Amino acid sequence: MPDSITRPTATGIKREASRVSKRKLANQLGRQMRRRVLAAPLGKKVSREQYLARMLVDLATNMEAQTLDGRVIQITDIKEWSEIVKFIHNHLDGPVAQDAATMNGVFFKVYAGIDVDKV
Repeated sequence: MPDSITRPTATGIKREASRVSKRKLANQLGRQMRRRVLAAPLGKKVSREQYLARMLVDLATNMEAQTLDGRVIQITDIKEWSEIVKFIHNHLDGPVAQDAATMNGVFFKVYAGIDVDKV
């Protein structure tokens, strides 16, 4: 990808910064996340990106995960767990649309695992 984009204008050619130079930090982070490193718990090299996804799934499903160097992270707070689940859901399906017009103004809460007769 070029470092800059040229665009003809009435006064000549104007140079604009490309998306690459505007997002230098994002590009560098992407490169670092794609690098393959040794994952001690797996005993093989994987990209940091793949391992991070694995950790998020492990945290959401098991409430614990291992870091690349083998340390164990455990979640004991249900709010922390809920935030991880929301994060994964939003990245898979996108945020939930809150359109009152299509719901006819009806809003409700769902309490999973709670006996509604005792609420």
